[in-house]
Amino acid sequence: MLLLLTGCSNKIKTNVDFIRYVNPLINEEVLISTKKSYVYNGPYADEVEFCNLKSGFICIDHPVLTFAIPRDLAIEGSQRQWKYNNRTYGIHGIVENFKLSNSYSKVYLISSYNTNGSDRYDFVYSLTYGLLYVHSNKHTPFSILQLDGKYGFGFLSE
Repeated sequence: MLLLLTGCSNKIKTNVDFIRYVNPLINEEVLISTKKSYVYNGPYADEVEFCNLKSGFICIDHPVLTFAIPRDLAIEGSQRQWKYNNRTYGIHGIVENFKLSNSYSKVYLISSYNTNGSDRYDFVYSLTYGLLYVHSNKHTPFSILQLDGKYGFGFLSE
């Protein structure tokens, strides 16, 4: 039985204080505090709101990282395409054995874009470990983010 979705509400208790992502090419980092609802990128810190439990989504919307998935993603036959906050998301693949910094048994390859298609993100997401990798077509130090730790944003905990 799945009991916890991290990063979804300020009221949810989690054992992860910070989730750390790095750009491995230029050694930049982003820290997400699900407890304090902040995103830290370099010397900057911004408040961030996560989806509430009633929204039906697990999400974060911030200039550095925008991501949303349906809470029922794990249910067989659930939607493979969805819209959230003027973005369209879609699963374009499921990989059973995926290797990044660790090995993962099943990951979802997800893409998203805004309404005019100019702003695109590609994600690697695991139900068990959360958001593992992000690639954006934006030309910023945070256009590539890789999880640096065991659990990423939106991981499910038993």
